[in-house]
Amino acid sequence: MKMYEEMCGEVLTLRKKSNTFRGIVNQVEQHHNFRLTEKTISNWTRCIRTPVGSARIFVPKPMAELAYAIGAETGDASLNVKLGGYQYRIRLQATDRDFVEAFNHAMSKVLHCPPHRLWKGITAKEIHVEFGSFLLHKFLLQGLEELKPFIEHDKKCVSAFLKGFFDSEGCIEKSGKLTASNTSWNF
Repeated sequence: MKMYEEMCGEVLTLRKKSNTFRGIVNQVEQHHNFRLTEKTISNWTRCIRTPVGSARIFVPKPMAELAYAIGAETGDASLNVKLGGYQYRIRLQATDRDFVEAFNHAMSKVLHCPPHRLWKGITAKEIHVEFGSFLLHKFLLQGLEELKPFIEHDKKCVSAFLKGFFDSEGCIEKSGKLTASNTSWNF
Protein backbone atom coordinates (compact mmCIF):
# COMPACT_ATOMS: atom_id res chain seq x y z
CA MET A 1 0.00 0.00 0.00
CA LYS A 2 2.86 2.40 0.80
CA MET A 3 4.12 2.06 -2.81
CA TYR A 4 0.69 3.18 -4.12
CA GLU A 5 0.62 6.14 -1.74
CA GLU A 6 4.08 7.19 -2.96
CA MET A 7 2.94 6.86 -6.58
CA CYS A 8 -0.18 8.90 -5.83
CA GLY A 9 1.93 11.69 -4.32
CA GLU A 10 4.22 11.60 -7.35
CA VAL A 11 1.23 11.66 -9.73
CA LEU A 12 -0.25 14.72 -8.00
CA THR A 13 3.10 16.53 -8.08
CA LEU A 14 3.63 15.76 -11.77
CA ARG A 15 0.11 16.87 -12.65
CA LYS A 16 0.58 20.19 -10.82
CA LYS A 17 3.59 20.71 -13.09
CA SER A 18 1.21 20.37 -16.09
CA ASN A 19 2.43 16.95 -17.21
CA THR A 20 0.04 15.04 -19.46
CA PHE A 21 -1.55 11.81 -18.24
CA ARG A 22 0.51 9.81 -20.77
CA GLY A 23 3.68 11.56 -19.60
CA ILE A 24 2.82 10.76 -15.99
CA VAL A 25 2.17 7.10 -16.87
CA ASN A 26 5.64 6.87 -18.46
CA GLN A 27 7.46 8.68 -15.63
CA VAL A 28 5.80 6.61 -12.90
CA GLU A 29 6.56 3.40 -14.83
CA GLN A 30 10.24 4.37 -15.13
CA HIS A 31 10.53 5.27 -11.45
CA HIS A 32 8.43 2.45 -9.89
CA ASN A 33 8.55 -0.23 -12.61
CA PHE A 34 4.75 -0.31 -12.50
CA ARG A 35 2.35 0.95 -15.16
CA LEU A 36 -0.72 2.93 -14.07
CA THR A 37 -3.64 3.57 -16.37
CA GLU A 38 -4.56 7.07 -17.50
CA LYS A 39 -7.99 6.51 -15.89
CA THR A 40 -6.33 5.86 -12.50
CA ILE A 41 -4.27 9.03 -12.85
CA SER A 42 -7.37 11.00 -13.82
CA ASN A 43 -9.26 9.68 -10.79
CA TRP A 44 -6.38 10.43 -8.42
CA THR A 45 -5.86 13.98 -9.71
CA ARG A 46 -9.58 14.77 -9.55
CA CYS A 47 -9.83 13.31 -6.00
CA ILE A 48 -12.42 10.76 -7.11
CA ARG A 49 -10.30 7.83 -5.97
CA THR A 50 -7.16 7.30 -3.95
CA PRO A 51 -4.82 4.31 -3.57
CA VAL A 52 -7.17 3.12 -0.81
CA GLY A 53 -10.26 3.30 -3.03
CA SER A 54 -12.83 6.05 -2.82
CA ALA A 55 -12.02 6.81 0.82
CA ARG A 56 -11.16 10.43 1.50
CA ILE A 57 -7.62 10.68 2.77
CA PHE A 58 -7.31 13.03 5.71
CA VAL A 59 -3.91 13.81 7.17
CA PRO A 60 -4.17 16.20 10.10
CA LYS A 61 -2.08 19.28 9.46
CA PRO A 62 -2.65 22.78 10.80
CA MET A 63 -4.47 24.97 8.30
CA ALA A 64 -7.09 27.69 8.54
CA GLU A 65 -9.79 25.58 6.84
CA LEU A 66 -9.36 22.77 9.38
CA ALA A 67 -9.51 25.26 12.25
CA TYR A 68 -12.73 26.70 10.74
CA ALA A 69 -14.24 23.19 10.51
CA ILE A 70 -13.31 22.51 14.15
CA GLY A 71 -14.96 25.78 15.19
CA ALA A 72 -18.11 25.00 13.21
CA GLU A 73 -18.24 21.46 14.60
CA THR A 74 -17.91 22.86 18.11
CA GLY A 75 -21.14 24.66 17.30
CA ASP A 76 -23.80 23.67 14.77
CA ALA A 77 -22.05 21.05 12.65
CA SER A 78 -22.59 17.46 13.70
CA LEU A 79 -20.86 14.10 13.51
CA ASN A 80 -22.88 10.96 12.97
CA VAL A 81 -22.60 7.42 11.73
CA LYS A 82 -25.17 5.90 9.43
CA LEU A 83 -25.80 2.50 10.96
CA GLY A 84 -25.41 -0.48 8.71
CA GLY A 85 -23.62 1.53 6.06
CA TYR A 86 -20.51 2.43 8.03
CA GLN A 87 -20.78 5.96 6.73
CA TYR A 88 -18.99 8.46 8.97
CA ARG A 89 -20.51 11.84 8.25
CA ILE A 90 -19.70 15.44 9.07
CA ARG A 91 -22.84 17.45 8.48
CA LEU A 92 -24.03 21.03 8.74
CA GLN A 93 -27.60 22.22 8.51
CA ALA A 94 -28.35 25.90 9.00
CA THR A 95 -30.51 28.71 7.70
CA ASP A 96 -27.51 30.93 6.88
CA ARG A 97 -26.50 30.01 3.33
CA ASP A 98 -23.21 31.93 3.57
CA PHE A 99 -22.26 29.87 6.64
CA VAL A 100 -23.09 26.57 4.92
CA GLU A 101 -21.11 27.64 1.83
CA ALA A 102 -18.10 28.67 3.97
CA PHE A 103 -18.22 25.30 5.75
CA ASN A 104 -18.52 23.52 2.39
CA HIS A 105 -15.47 25.38 1.09
CA ALA A 106 -13.40 24.67 4.22
CA MET A 107 -14.29 20.97 4.25
CA SER A 108 -13.47 20.60 0.55
CA LYS A 109 -9.99 22.05 1.22
CA VAL A 110 -9.46 19.81 4.26
CA LEU A 111 -10.51 16.66 2.36
CA HIS A 112 -8.94 17.70 -0.98
CA CYS A 113 -12.18 17.24 -2.88
CA PRO A 114 -14.59 19.48 -4.78
CA PRO A 115 -17.27 21.32 -2.78
CA HIS A 116 -20.37 19.21 -2.24
CA ARG A 117 -23.90 19.88 -3.41
CA LEU A 118 -26.06 21.84 -0.96
CA TRP A 119 -29.63 20.73 -0.45
CA LYS A 120 -32.74 22.14 1.18
CA GLY A 121 -34.01 20.88 4.50
CA ILE A 122 -37.46 20.45 5.94
CA THR A 123 -38.10 24.18 6.08
CA ALA A 124 -37.62 26.40 3.05
CA LYS A 125 -34.77 28.34 4.67
CA GLU A 126 -32.78 25.36 5.96
CA ILE A 127 -29.73 24.29 3.91
CA HIS A 128 -27.64 21.14 4.38
CA VAL A 129 -24.21 19.91 3.32
CA GLU A 130 -22.56 16.63 4.25
CA PHE A 131 -19.11 15.06 3.90
CA GLY A 132 -18.08 11.50 4.54
CA SER A 133 -14.68 10.72 6.04
CA PHE A 134 -13.89 8.10 8.66
CA LEU A 135 -10.51 9.67 9.41
CA LEU A 136 -11.76 13.25 9.76
CA HIS A 137 -14.78 12.06 11.75
CA LYS A 138 -12.51 10.31 14.27
CA PHE A 139 -10.20 13.34 14.38
CA LEU A 140 -13.08 15.72 15.19
CA LEU A 141 -14.28 13.46 18.02
CA GLN A 142 -11.27 14.56 20.07
CA GLY A 143 -11.70 17.16 22.77
CA LEU A 144 -10.59 20.74 22.23
CA GLU A 145 -7.51 20.16 24.40
CA GLU A 146 -6.24 17.59 21.87
CA LEU A 147 -7.18 19.86 18.97
CA LYS A 148 -5.36 22.91 20.40
CA PRO A 149 -2.24 22.47 18.23
CA PHE A 150 -4.44 22.76 15.13
CA ILE A 151 -6.49 25.67 16.49
CA GLU A 152 -3.59 27.69 17.93
CA HIS A 153 -1.03 26.92 15.21
CA ASP A 154 -0.90 30.54 14.04
CA LYS A 155 -3.05 33.67 13.92
CA LYS A 156 -4.87 32.53 10.77
CA CYS A 157 -5.89 29.26 12.45
CA VAL A 158 -7.06 31.02 15.63
CA SER A 159 -9.04 33.51 13.55
CA ALA A 160 -10.57 30.74 11.41
CA PHE A 161 -11.55 28.70 14.49
CA LEU A 162 -13.26 31.72 16.05
CA LYS A 163 -15.00 32.50 12.76
CA GLY A 164 -16.31 28.93 12.53
CA PHE A 165 -17.47 29.00 16.15
CA PHE A 166 -19.13 32.42 15.88
CA ASP A 167 -20.71 31.52 12.52
CA SER A 168 -22.28 28.59 14.44
CA GLU A 169 -23.11 30.10 17.78
CA GLY A 170 -22.72 33.86 17.40
CA CYS A 171 -25.36 36.52 17.63
CA ILE A 172 -25.20 40.29 17.14
CA GLU A 173 -27.52 42.12 19.49
CA LYS A 174 -29.35 45.30 18.50
CA SER A 175 -26.75 47.28 20.44
CA GLY A 176 -24.03 45.84 18.18
CA LYS A 177 -22.61 43.57 20.88
CA LEU A 178 -21.35 40.18 19.65
CA THR A 179 -22.22 37.22 21.86
CA ALA A 180 -22.04 33.44 21.60
CA SER A 181 -23.71 30.69 23.53
CA ASN A 182 -22.88 27.00 23.63
CA THR A 183 -23.95 24.37 26.14
CA SER A 184 -21.46 21.71 25.08
CA TRP A 185 -19.25 20.23 27.78
CA ASN A 186 -16.45 19.41 25.31
CA PHE A 187 -14.59 22.60 26.19
